[in-house]
Amino acid sequence: MDTTNEEAKNEIESTDSQSKEDASSNDYDIEEYEALMSQYQATYKTPEVGELIHGKLISIDDKHGIIDIGLKSEGLVPISELKSANGELEVTLGDDLALIVEQTSSIDGCAILSKRKADEILGWDTIKDSYEKQISLTGRVVQIVKGGVIIDSGYKIFIPMSLFDIMKSKNIDNFIGQDVTFKIINIDFEKRIVIGSRKALLEEQREKEKQKLLNRIKEGMIIKGIVKNITDFGAFVDLGGIDGLIHKSDIEWGKEVEPSDYFNIGQTIKSKIIKYDKDSGRISLGVKQLKPDPWLKIVKKYSVGSTVKGRVYSLMDYGAFVEIKEGIHGLIHVSEISWDKKIKHPSQVLAVGDEIKAYVLKIDEEQKRISLSLREVQPNPWDLFKKRHPIGSRISATVKRFSSMGAFVEVSEGLEGFIHIRDMSWAKKAKPPSEILKKGEMITAEVLEIVPERERLRLGLKQLLPNSWEEFFKNHKEGDLIPGKITYFTDYGCFVEVAEGIEGLLHISEISNKRIQKPDDILAIGQEITAKIVKLDPEQKKISLSMRALA
Repeated sequence: MDTTNEEAKNEIESTDSQSKEDASSNDYDIEEYEALMSQYQATYKTPEVGELIHGKLISIDDKHGIIDIGLKSEGLVPISELKSANGELEVTLGDDLALIVEQTSSIDGCAILSKRKADEILGWDTIKDSYEKQISLTGRVVQIVKGGVIIDSGYKIFIPMSLFDIMKSKNIDNFIGQDVTFKIINIDFEKRIVIGSRKALLEEQREKEKQKLLNRIKEGMIIKGIVKNITDFGAFVDLGGIDGLIHKSDIEWGKEVEPSDYFNIGQTIKSKIIKYDKDSGRISLGVKQLKPDPWLKIVKKYSVGSTVKGRVYSLMDYGAFVEIKEGIHGLIHVSEISWDKKIKHPSQVLAVGDEIKAYVLKIDEEQKRISLSLREVQPNPWDLFKKRHPIGSRISATVKRFSSMGAFVEVSEGLEGFIHIRDMSWAKKAKPPSEILKKGEMITAEVLEIVPERERLRLGLKQLLPNSWEEFFKNHKEGDLIPGKITYFTDYGCFVEVAEGIEGLLHISEISNKRIQKPDDILAIGQEITAKIVKLDPEQKKISLSMRALA
């Protein structure tokens, strides 16, 4: 028996002897006396090692917390067991603490106690009870380890990272020192390992909130939410148990924007419910609907034919987008950027950020679109050309390219004209354009037609040359003999060139007095012959020849 027990026994025995004498002299009831003595002796009962007791924290020094455990001497608890992981005291003077007796006395006669072990014992009981009854617990995040989080709720619980939150937490370190609520999902009783899940509890709460939300939401209401995910076509928003989608067309009035330019994951935003499908549970949200639609006033402010100012904010292959005012945007198609047809991309003329003036071509209220023109606020080179070059005037031009029907020529910077094959030569059967002209060749042509509104200019070459047909009919008559060269055959005869660009028909029946099957039986391409003009048709530009008439 140790010193403390011996002293307590001696004091109790001395007190007991004296008390019996006092009870006898004072005529106390013996049974009453025995009960009082039992209570008195109980106050001096020394706890055993490993026993769970309670005591009051009465003071704290550098190494210990001093505990009143109801004996003559106090108990001591290591100061480290009274502090949190970050070194802050978790108790205050006067707190009633649950403790495990480690030693009944130390060198100075005080009992050595452990709050940590008592917490573990009580915590384990709580853990088992919570697991069996599926009751949620609250504990403090004390450590982040590989693959998860350590929670202290009187007993250490491990929560895997995948079960800590509904969405992956990027700043998990911020939870250290915070109290969180969770559920026990598994216990290894042999190894005393406890697995918890905060996610399971959050999902239960989320489902309850979802049902509450679904019961109260309606189209047109404004609601807060947290941006959960961002895609190319929009942003998903967590409304509290259910997600809604903000399509990129519902972010700003008048234009589609990139969702990532407007939202960040985790951002709290306000939006309006613009559509709710109860059957599918889909919720469509919009943020532009929080502001008045600027298109409601556009017809009063803008009209076709008016000029507007704006800022270029986007360039695409097909044109430039211009912000006229907040929520009002227009498109300048690439064909409306310049009178110069060489402009194939808006960036050749415009840059993002340019402040410009544009002409309103069209307003589509239903589609909320405005078509603009940049070239319409510039002088029209076609009108200027028509004033300077009337029909019948001569101009210089450069051959640019060919088609099967003629040649395109540049008459000035950005302006092109077209020479049709029939206007290149007086010959009825004209040569291919590329055999008459050469690319890059400088030529002189006559203006035949100009239509500015259609950007159409027709030119001619033969009009600057004498009309060879008129000359021929003027200098020849029926019955004349004329030399010529065979140019090509047909089933019904052959054509003979009788002058430059002038051909006549030698019918198969007019080749010989003898019956022949094919013209090339007696004639050859390039062969020079003499024939008689048997018929002239100036109006149709036709010449009929005969070799048979010479026989």
